[in-house]
Amino acid sequence: MALVVRTSTGTEYTVEEKVAQQMVGLKDLVTSTTEDGKTTNKLDEKVKDAAFAKALEFCTHHKDDPSPIERPEEEDSPRTLDMTPWDEKFINMDTQLLVDVVNLANLLKIDRMVTVACMRIADMVRDKSAEQIREMFGVAEDFTEEEREQIRKENEWQEVRSE
Repeated sequence: MALVVRTSTGTEYTVEEKVAQQMVGLKDLVTSTTEDGKTTNKLDEKVKDAAFAKALEFCTHHKDDPSPIERPEEEDSPRTLDMTPWDEKFINMDTQLLVDVVNLANLLKIDRMVTVACMRIADMVRDKSAEQIREMFGVAEDFTEEEREQIRKENEWQEVRSE
């Protein structure tokens, strides 16, 4: 059965059932069935068309991949994922779209996409200062000059250690 997903702007996307199964969080959204048997899901008003189109592309590409192996929560090693060349090319996008994509992937519980997007963000912020990261993501400075100076003084030992 096909699934129709309507974004906040009213754009409708037809999603194959096998593709929709990867969007685990989709079932948590309000669902209604139309006369022709299609199911329509209205996404959160913050969901942008470009981000949903990217999620659809990602899930379509990975629809035949085996399900990820569940590991116990108490396992000490961090979860890792070998990023395929397709994933690397896919996730190379502008910063705002990347933020929209990771937020949507989290909302729809597309675990592999969350991991790939977060790996990309981690690469982007590696070795960047707080100021560079704020500029990259358009985050306003929330400390006064006095507060920043106090934080620098409290953390001088880290700057010495990292040099």
